Amino acid sequence: MASEFHRREFANGDVRLSYLDNDGDGPVVVALHGLAGTGDEFLATADAVGRPYRFVLPDLRGHGKSTRRPADVSRSAFVGDVAALIRYVSPDRPVTLVGQSMGGHTAILTAAAFPSLVERLVVLEVTVAGGGILSSSAPTSGHGRYRSGRSRRRRSSSGWTRSPGHGSRTWMRSKTAPSFRHLMLT
Repeated sequence: MASEFHRREFANGDVRLSYLDNDGDGPVVVALHGLAGTGDEFLATADAVGRPYRFVLPDLRGHGKSTRRPADVSRSAFVGDVAALIRYVSPDRPVTLVGQSMGGHTAILTAAAFPSLVERLVVLEVTVAGGGILSSSAPTSGHGRYRSGRSRRRRSSSGWTRSPGHGSRTWMRSKTAPSFRHLMLT
């Protein structure tokens, strides 16, 4: 049986963000779609994970039912929107932030810039190597907590692994979960 989602809107400055919300009673999961996508892409995932979670599925700026042609389409604008949305839908506790592709980049940057807003970070189909995502112009607080990496990894004593050849800023957790549902339930 499909969860019932309601379309809502939230204003962040001159941008109107549209999002789907299942009004679940449990921990909040904010899932960010990729380029040219919409929040609807995570409906099947939300249904598979189940009702104990509150799923918030935004259409990011310039996508779906949100403001279609915003003046600012910088990474920092996307991060600002997500941080404001998290504060709005979950003012008292951090969320699980999920992102796919472009949404994954936004999720990484949001978690790095605002670590107190993100309890768990899940990224799908994302690489931070070569894209300048974690460049000196990106927010710097919290990078050690949310890093991703590649093959030929070396384990550190902290549980993070490093991928040689991709620079000292390319890291990932050495433990991987078998599924998104498993990540949500642990």
